[in-house]
Amino acid sequence: MKILLPVDGSELSLKAVRLAVDLLRQGLSGTLRVSAPVTYGEMLIGPLLHGFRNAHPDLTIDLRLSDRFVDLAAEGIDLAIRIGRLDSSALMARKLSEIRLLLVASPSYLADHGTPGRLADLPVHRCIRDTNLRGDGNWPLTEEGVLHRVGVTGHFLINSARLARDLALRGEGIALCPDYAVRDDLRSGKLTHVLPQVCGPGLAGPSGRPSWRGGWFGVGRLQTGWRTP
Repeated sequence: MKILLPVDGSELSLKAVRLAVDLLRQGLSGTLRVSAPVTYGEMLIGPLLHGFRNAHPDLTIDLRLSDRFVDLAAEGIDLAIRIGRLDSSALMARKLSEIRLLLVASPSYLADHGTPGRLADLPVHRCIRDTNLRGDGNWPLTEEGVLHRVGVTGHFLINSARLARDLALRGEGIALCPDYAVRDDLRSGKLTHVLPQVCGPGLAGPSGRPSWRGGWFGVGRLQTGWRTP
């Protein structure tokens, strides 16, 4: 937990410390409006809500999941979870985790279509493309420190990492998915990590807040549940 307070020894500073202590004792109350991407919210934030609410029984959590751009101030959002670079310098941000994009496919797909051995093999495979990735539609993949923009094709263009993962599980092709969406499937063998020497761009998972006083408290509580591989 972090609370930003003046520490100059002034009367204002002492009052701020007393206020912070009172807030900690009382817990949070009212409504906390949280914005997050859909898949991230469903898979990572959702399982934490019960414990967070139990710690603050007087708090109402308004969780809004969307992959669209959200104007935090205009929509009254207190705390936002975002993946990638923050475009607005007006936001206060704290990094929660590092997210990696992994190439994955089902064992059945690889058995039927072969396993790519190098980046140049990807264009001949069926690829499941997530349109949430910014850019020109090519996959930004790094091998031995060199960034390549690989043109891929396939039958599916979707805007959901979770659905891309589901289609990969059904043998529909190779998907580029965030690690948190596929880690359990990789451990169980339901999905195979394709071209493990290749990685997609690392994405920070920061939280941003416009002005809510309790924002850092909420982030600190939520962060204890974030554990990505």
